[in-house]
Amino acid sequence: MHFATLECFAEWFLQQRFVAMTPVAIYDYGGIRSLVLYRDTIFQAELFVIAPGAGFPEEHRHPHVDAFEVDIFGDIRLTINGKRRRPTAIVRQGHERPFCMNRVRETDWHGASIMSKGGAFLSLQHWLNGIHPSSVGLDWEGTFVSKEHAMLHGRDGCAAK
Repeated sequence: MHFATLECFAEWFLQQRFVAMTPVAIYDYGGIRSLVLYRDTIFQAELFVIAPGAGFPEEHRHPHVDAFEVDIFGDIRLTINGKRRRPTAIVRQGHERPFCMNRVRETDWHGASIMSKGGAFLSLQHWLNGIHPSSVGLDWEGTFVSKEHAMLHGRDGCAAK
């Protein structure tokens, strides 16, 4: 498939059945795991599962990714540029439950507080500036979320440089 915009990709992807997908990649960020569910040139869908007691306590950004973050479950308290954001509810025809999502642009610093019960969200991404999609956890500016995350960046500490 070819998509003209992130909006077109998100609209198409949110109509698909997850059970029909073959995972592209899996990443281990310590208390956070991601599963790349779909990739098409510069567009990708990545599912994040957050373990109880994990989260994104420090704001960070992905300088080459424009994304919609879609809540799946858990109380995800998202901040964007230092302000708490509530997701926009997108009503779907024929479905009882709307999609709840936020737009996070490549310039936005964002984070989510530690989640005592864990949670999950879907990141629908448009990769920019000629960068080939991998994982937003690898396109990262800010403090790493764990030692495992820092190691994926070739560092042994938790501060990104």
